[in-house]
Amino acid sequence: MQAVARVLLMPSAVWMTPLLMAMGALFGIAGTWLLYINASVDFVFALYLISNVAWISASIRSRQFWLFVMNACYLGISLLGVFK
Repeated sequence: MQAVARVLLMPSAVWMTPLLMAMGALFGIAGTWLLYINASVDFVFALYLISNVAWISASIRSRQFWLFVMNACYLGISLLGVFK
């Protein structure tokens, strides 16, 4: 787990932040689409969970505090939805 965190937060990997942002956006869009078509809500919250972790990693790497705060709150709500 620490190795994954080290790679995600490694400042020398310039390509990682855009990749995390794209991943966060795509998983968020996929979750919203599944919510729209009335798919399993548990699966939707799992996609949101992946999206939030990607955005949190990107916000830490790019030092964007309010983006971090927003996605940390979304992460908490996603966890509530998964374990509801």
